[in-house]
Order: sequence, then structure tokens, then C-alpha cells
Amino acid sequence: MIALVRADDGQVAGGEKMNKIKENREKIWNIIYSHTDDADAVVENLSLKCDIKPVTAKLLYNRGYRTPEEVKSLLNNETSILRDPFGIIDMDKAVERIREAVEKNEKIVIYGDYDVDGVTSVSCLYLFLRGKGADVDYYIPTRDGEGYGLSCAAVERFAEQGVNLIITVDTGITAYEEAALAARNGIDMVITDHHECRSVLPSAVAVVNPHRLDCKYPFKELAGVGVVFKLLCAYEIRESERAGEDKFNGIRRVFREYADLTAIGTIADVMPIVDENRVIVMYGLERINCTERKGLSALIEASVAGNAKPAVPGREKPKKKINSSFIGFGIAPRINAAGRISNASKAVELFLTDSDEKAREIAYELCEINRHRQVEENRIAEQAYKTIEQEHDFEKDRVIVLSDDNWQQGIVGIVASRVTE
Repeated sequence: MIALVRADDGQVAGGEKMNKIKENREKIWNIIYSHTDDADAVVENLSLKCDIKPVTAKLLYNRGYRTPEEVKSLLNNETSILRDPFGIIDMDKAVERIREAVEKNEKIVIYGDYDVDGVTSVSCLYLFLRGKGADVDYYIPTRDGEGYGLSCAAVERFAEQGVNLIITVDTGITAYEEAALAARNGIDMVITDHHECRSVLPSAVAVVNPHRLDCKYPFKELAGVGVVFKLLCAYEIRESERAGEDKFNGIRRVFREYADLTAIGTIADVMPIVDENRVIVMYGLERINCTERKGLSALIEASVAGNAKPAVPGREKPKKKINSSFIGFGIAPRINAAGRISNASKAVELFLTDSDEKAREIAYELCEINRHRQVEENRIAEQAYKTIEQEHDFEKDRVIVLSDDNWQQGIVGIVASRVTE
């Protein structure tokens, strides 16, 4: 179902009427910077102290940067901006419970979401724990069959399988009933999420979310995979301490192994590329451009080539500088498509495989799924435009509701965005 709400300054329309509205739409400019003595003084100071042009100083001012120290940290991409992961409340409890499960060889299941953030979160944590020798598996629900989030049915299946610990990634912050059911079945739960919290939290061993009302962690804009990244850093800090190493050795290992997937999830989830996200994405893009991850390499090749089959070994591969735009418009839609009209586990398999052949097969399959998603999206959009044009009075209808049993659930949201725009 698509529901459209008409704003006071616009209308919802389709066909010729929509085109007419587009033609008559006027640009509305909002000027952020205004010349005041205080603002001009700050801009002049930034320009002089940081050796940047005044126009650059104004742009930085508009983005909230007021001191030379803040600007220099931004422009230099200083890694010192990375904060202690144990500053996120319950991080210590999460690390200790996961380490206990690894050491006792308990059965662990990672439960994630079906979008890019969820896929990269699952992939990072699974690879990390597998590298520690853990008995670990993962599960991502289907959008059509199960819907978003942890379910009681899934918890009951895990109990039958003898699971000892469930770790949620990019989901779980409202899993009250599911957490209680897990506890009754003797299953511990560690929740990692980045969505807004209520004042009451699920009953879990640890709830790691910077948006918790009682969490003082200063940077709240981590993606779900960003929270997982901080969890891995915290785990490695404890490992370094036990080995008598510098704790930064552990953090460097996490950056080296997982910054690429974390950057993909952060960009795809449209998180602000500031503060810690900026450092993660900067380093992640460096890793992506020289990636040895076979699945990622195959997906890049397939994305560059369009929907053509990826090159086989021995043939020349297309070369392209990978940046955030390529991730957002090339890589992310192909990963997302799996969760929209197929199964997101297919994308996780891509990141986990060590086989060149399997990587190429899955990458090509994701491209085909994405092509099918585009065709379906256009079909549904045309039907929506036609229905609006034929059945609704744009002068009177402030809310328009459209529905069709043949519209795929995973695509309706994209179409709704297109139509409202």
C-alpha cells in the first residue's frame, strides 16, 4: 500500500498533470550564511588560522565548524577523533558475554536486518567470531515472509537448535517479547542497534546503542554496522590487554579487516559522514580500492560492467576509482535488492565466500535481482501514476491511498518516494 499526503505548498499528481506541476515548480533558496559581525569574525579566523579560502571557511561554518581545531581535525581526517568504544553503555557487558561464549564454545547466532547496513553488520561480526574459532551462525529474516526484526518464532527455532547466545545487529531495540522468550528458554541476548530507543529497554545481557537515553557517548550517528565496528574494537582492546599489547594494535586489526564493509553499510544507510564515520569511511574506501575480499571484488566488477557477467580469471578487469557515490548508487542497490525481492543471506554469502567462482556467480545473481527490482519498480510506479490520474481530485484529496495485491512489499516504499517527489 502507498499513502501519499499532499503538503500545503504542493500537490500529488500523475501523467500530464504531474508534468505540469513539475514545470511550474519554483526554486526556493534557503541562505544559511548571513553576514553578521560574529559570523564574519569566525569565518575570517578559520580562513587565516587554517590557511583556507574564505568561501571554504563559510562552507565549514555552515556545517557547524567554529574553531580552527575542529576544522583541522576534519581536514586532516585525524584518527584521534576515534573514541573509546567502552564509552557506549553496556559495551563491557557485551564483550565479556561474547568472549565467554567463544571460550566455552557455546552456540551463537547473529540476527540481522535485510538491508545493506544489516548485511554488512552480520558479515563483519560473523567473520570476526569465526576467526576467533567460535561456533557461530547467522540468520536474516525474509521481508515478505517474516518481516522486520527479531520474531518469537525465530527464538523458538533457536531454542530447539540449542543456541546459547543471540546477538542482534542493526535491530532488536524493541524486541521486548522476544528477549523475554529467549530468557525463558535459557538463551542470553546481546542487542546491538542504532535506532531510536524508548525509555524502557528489552531485558538482555547487554543493550549496546548510542541512542540509549542513559548513554553519554558523544557521537550518536553510527550506523548499525558502525556499532558492530565499535564492538569489534572493544573486543580487540580486551584481547590486546590480555596479551600485554598496545590496545591500538587491536583497533588497527579491526580497521584493516572490517573498515571496508563498515564503510559500505555506513554510506548505504545515509549516515552523516562526519566525526567517527568520516574516519571509518575514509579508511574503508582505501581498503575497498585495493580489496582482496573476493566477493566485494566480484561485485565491483559486476557493478562497473552493468548487468554483464563478471570477467573470468585471466581477462582484463574494468578499472574504476571507488568512492562514496559508487558505493551508494552502484554497490548498495545490488545488495539491497536481495533483501527486497529475494533473500539478504545471498549478499552475506557473497562477503563470506573464499571462492572466485562462487563470488562471480553471486555477484551476477545480485545484478540480475537488481535489474528485476528496477523493472518491477517502474511497473508499479506507472500503475500508481495512472491510478492517481484517473481516480483522484488533486484539488480536494489531501491524502491518497493506493494499493494492489500484486505490488511487491519490498518495492512499494521506493515507489512511494518516487511518486511523492
